[in-house]
Amino acid sequence: GDPTGRAVRTTADGWEITDTGVPLFRRTALTGPLPEPQRGGTLDSLWPIVNVAIEDRPIVAAWLVSLFMPNVPHPIAGLFGEQGTGKTCAGKILSLIVDPSPVPVRKAPRDADSWVTAASGSWVVALDNLSLVSDWLSDTLCRAVTGDGDVRRQLYSDGSLVVFAFRRAVIVTGIDFGAVRGDLADRLLPIDLHLIEESRRMEERDLWPRWNALHPGLLGALLDLTAGVIGILPSVCLE
Repeated sequence: GDPTGRAVRTTADGWEITDTGVPLFRRTALTGPLPEPQRGGTLDSLWPIVNVAIEDRPIVAAWLVSLFMPNVPHPIAGLFGEQGTGKTCAGKILSLIVDPSPVPVRKAPRDADSWVTAASGSWVVALDNLSLVSDWLSDTLCRAVTGDGDVRRQLYSDGSLVVFAFRRAVIVTGIDFGAVRGDLADRLLPIDLHLIEESRRMEERDLWPRWNALHPGLLGALLDLTAGVIGILPSVCLE
């Protein structure tokens, strides 16, 4: 996402930064540059700043790896916890790891049209502080992770059409959605956040400089893990 046009190529043999044979990536106003990944990092440095329960950490790591595989549906990462568990912060960080943006989390769309406009400009879409999931939003979220689209008339034309077709990775945060429809429940990956003790709580002015310092190593560690997953995927058989 920087002006150089470089990209990271990841295979079962590892990853490298390259500027040759790079596929075309679509950039929007929501596209920010990734840091140059560093080798030798570890995902262990992620957990103190996202407050994910220990038993959910492998699930979060697997979800993050899946973000580098755009041709598969992704479960909706649901960050749940009471007030004071750092849901918004965790949503921002999980989004920023692979898809930096000036707006890492956003409010829920007011209708399906505004959703298509906003979601088509990002790869990871994080919706913050949902308290109620309406029927239309439930349907919209389900379509977004399996494949969504819309057709509109092009502005200032009589018959020309503009087609939006996309699949997205989605994060939602909230205290409790209440009852959700079955199709959304099937796609939802609930991740529990525990209450942060006062002695462990960080100020925003301390958190984000720490995040900026950790990001290159975390990205490198995630790419290492992704390369390992690519290597074993052909031998994985789910009964």
